[in-house]
Amino acid sequence: MVMNQSDTPSWVVEFYTDHRGLSPVIEFLQSLSVRDRAKVARYLQLLGEFGPSLTMPHVRHIEGRLWELRPDAYRVLYVMLAGRRCVLLHAFRKKTQATPRGEIDLAVRRLNDLQTREEHEET
Repeated sequence: MVMNQSDTPSWVVEFYTDHRGLSPVIEFLQSLSVRDRAKVARYLQLLGEFGPSLTMPHVRHIEGRLWELRPDAYRVLYVMLAGRRCVLLHAFRKKTQATPRGEIDLAVRRLNDLQTREEHEET
């Protein structure tokens, strides 16, 4: 759980895990240099502290419920869910001006998978 400056719970930042329990975002972050990982970690801290109040240049709305965290040359696609949860769905290194459709589609597939599995857990 991420805490804000007053040490009260703010937004929970979670990593999407697939049906095997693997997190593609964690795997991506582990591949980064220590310096770059620290930059992304700082943005994740801000996301946990401010949630949907965080604005440009830190985040940008992509489409539907999908948002983009923007630490330098990296992008982390995420969604805000009930219970003050931010779920990190996908991360990649930015190579083009616009967010590639394939990266967005992958995040949407992971969101759909997450929602399906959470619905099954409730029943």
